[in-house]
Amino acid sequence: MHSYAFPDQEEKLEKIAREVGFEQISLSSKVMPRIKLVERGQTCCVDAYLNPHIFRYLTSFVQGFDDQLYKRV
Repeated sequence: MHSYAFPDQEEKLEKIAREVGFEQISLSSKVMPRIKLVERGQTCCVDAYLNPHIFRYLTSFVQGFDDQLYKRV
């Protein structure tokens, strides 16, 4: 409930989740570090759901360019 002010527990859980193999982890204390519990939870859920899809889409998109957009000015 108070991860916006005390993110230590979420960060410990993130470390454990990464150790057991989770790749996509959304922490409410990082996604939306504000007091409102419900809004923070909703935003974190949306972040957790959409980020893998957006990442896959963008990775696929840049593959269509010769330099994969890395050398663009």
